[in-house]
Amino acid sequence: MTFASSSIRASALTSRATLGGAVAVAAALFVISLTGLGWLFMPANAAGPSPEMTLSYTDLGEMVQSGAAPTTAFQQAYFSWLAWTTAIVTVIMATAAIMLSGRAIAIATAVLSAVGLVFLIFGTKGPLSWAAYADQAGNIRMGAILMVVGYVVTICTAAVSAARRPTVS
Repeated sequence: MTFASSSIRASALTSRATLGGAVAVAAALFVISLTGLGWLFMPANAAGPSPEMTLSYTDLGEMVQSGAAPTTAFQQAYFSWLAWTTAIVTVIMATAAIMLSGRAIAIATAVLSAVGLVFLIFGTKGPLSWAAYADQAGNIRMGAILMVVGYVVTICTAAVSAARRPTVS
């Protein structure tokens, strides 16, 4: 093995390790977002007995499933299984794109990540009009933001994976 080919291998491994680390960060962001942090702030309602509160993904899921608020079938799916499934499949696809150096898998990962962002928007929007949804932007909390960041990270890793050249043996 020559010095040039060993440099190429070392560079490929470093790049794989860096991309793998980025995917691990995205996975951690998804888990933190879906298991603990607040997603939505709800101000106190002066007309009713509801105090101000910050709702996590789980709280929103319980609210959606209970029928306590108007909802859509898509929102019910999002807060029961779709958010988790999309995040998990995205991480698996991103890992496969890095390990297999497959351009098609990387492109599919980027597309799936973009779909995850669309699912997030429609899952949190529910039956609200677009104007009402936009008015609530200030009430979005760190949990939902971490989902967005996780998907942006997987889109970036997919783009780098798609642009990488295969390892020279």
